[in-house]
Amino acid sequence: MAFQYLPADGFNTGRLYQADGQRISYVCNAEGVIRFKDHSRMIDGVCRQPVRMDIWNRMSPITRAAAVMSRYDHCEYDYDREGIAQRLQADAWPAMRCTNN
Repeated sequence: MAFQYLPADGFNTGRLYQADGQRISYVCNAEGVIRFKDHSRMIDGVCRQPVRMDIWNRMSPITRAAAVMSRYDHCEYDYDREGIAQRLQADAWPAMRCTNN
């Protein structure tokens, strides 16, 4: 099975890392692996523990954001070297959106 991510989503924590807050986008693939981008701090990560998709699919956007931030805040991720390399490309993560800009 090809490694594909479901549609991307995003949020703003409101933390003052930049004038517009802390913007984070994330995607989750069909196996429950979450990748995120902290656009404000330029950190790309892959959460170590996959989520159960039956639970993820029932979560609200706010609950998903809380799940991503919990993993991020508790350092339960590895740096995403692929994401960092993509950041150097002009068309990196074109589908990402932050809903609270």
